Amino acid sequence: MTDIWTLLRAPIGLLALIVATQFVLAAPSFSRSLTGKEPCFTALDAQAVIADCTKHLKSSRHDKRVRASLLTYRGLAHFMAEDEARAIKDLDDAIATDPSHPGTHVNRGTVRLDLDDIRGAEKDFKEAIRIHPGHPRALYGLAQIDETRGDFGSAVAKMDAVFSALGGLKKNRPLQLSMLLVRAKMLFQIPDEQPRALKDYDRILKLDRKNLEAITNRSIVLRRLGRPADALKGLDRGLKIAPNEPQLKIFRIAALHDLGRADEAHAALEQALEEHPDNADLKKLMAASEKDAAAGR
Repeated sequence: MTDIWTLLRAPIGLLALIVATQFVLAAPSFSRSLTGKEPCFTALDAQAVIADCTKHLKSSRHDKRVRASLLTYRGLAHFMAEDEARAIKDLDDAIATDPSHPGTHVNRGTVRLDLDDIRGAEKDFKEAIRIHPGHPRALYGLAQIDETRGDFGSAVAKMDAVFSALGGLKKNRPLQLSMLLVRAKMLFQIPDEQPRALKDYDRILKLDRKNLEAITNRSIVLRRLGRPADALKGLDRGLKIAPNEPQLKIFRIAALHDLGRADEAHAALEQALEEHPDNADLKKLMAASEKDAAAGR
């Protein structure tokens, strides 16, 4: 286990820990799993960090920057241990001790966002940007808030700024993949941005050819762009990777319909239902198909 003092030698900045689709500040190596390449935080790690920070916080010899850093690390460890109240308390104290560091405001904003305190999170992210204009993690947090409000255009603009600030994330493939997925989902919601969404999904599949979210959403984008044949090809490739994935089969059936290949689509639907008899979406699709057939459509 790395001592907290080793961790504090690194500046508190963009040490990104991906939790769901959020950035959370983390030390680079609390355990062998926290290498910065595949960061994760187990409950055991969190408790060890809490204990270590608490021990050092009892000393009165630290300057305010170090004390604020210790409070920040402990607060984030509380957050990982799912003790949000103590996490907020430590981050409040860290900001009261040293309000000049943008990362601490971002961290509290991230916790607040996780607690659905949208206004509080927005205030923290904006304060971070006031201190450090263009702060990428603050921009990411504000993009998430825009997304929850349905303002996808503004969210995409902020994500573009994140990519610009971080040089496209080309040197960090896992983080690049995560951020591309976030932006692609936003672009997916904007009718005029389907070509850009397609480009992002193509980039995602170059990084992770087995990403089912990208395979399925890319097929929808291609169909929206009037390219069902390309959608079908992509879904067929996806089914070679994940032959038992019902969602891929559903979108493949839709692509066949778009191509006017109704008999093939119905045969594919019957086969999919045989393979996944309890799938509710397939049952609904079959009911709709039978209704259309009865109506002569």
